[in-house]
Amino acid sequence: MREEKSVGLAEVYDVASCVNRAAFVHPRLRSWASKDVALPIGCNRYLMRPSVLFRLIELLQVEAGQQALVLSMGSGYSAALLAEKGLRVYGTEEHGLITRESRKLLDALGYPTVLIRYKRLEQGWPEYAPFQRILVSCVVEDIPSSVLEQLAPDGILTAAVGSDSQQQIVRLHKKENGTIEKEYFEYCSALAGFR
Repeated sequence: MREEKSVGLAEVYDVASCVNRAAFVHPRLRSWASKDVALPIGCNRYLMRPSVLFRLIELLQVEAGQQALVLSMGSGYSAALLAEKGLRVYGTEEHGLITRESRKLLDALGYPTVLIRYKRLEQGWPEYAPFQRILVSCVVEDIPSSVLEQLAPDGILTAAVGSDSQQQIVRLHKKENGTIEKEYFEYCSALAGFR
């Protein structure tokens, strides 16, 4: 870890205990929310497995006060986790219905300061860039350069990169000089579950 005050995996699990995942899924699936499975949220979108999401957040090394972008935030669970840690969170979602529903849900759950915008993943949110942390909370085949441009110097981006069936957890660190350092971690199945 780069700094002692950044969040470790145990602390991510502690934060997750404060954010009820069941609130972010359809009522008929709430009994599954505590399980380590991906759950559908509509429009062919899923909340990724908690173990994978928590690992991505751990590798982000977040600290209170940082500005974070959550790409493909779905129903808002990942954005709520970061907001609980005191980050200023900006979330994008490419499905209008999910965007509207997540706004209502986050307001109802007490996260009115999470800003949400209907945008495609590769657009990011340049109006609020640069971001010290970027969390890609969906599976991607690669990271668009347009998103990397929105990462601040010394910023970190994490993602599950690969196909729908298998991914590898990746962390990108933008150095002060603008070069990107890429680290590869374990393979995972972020979408294992209700498929």
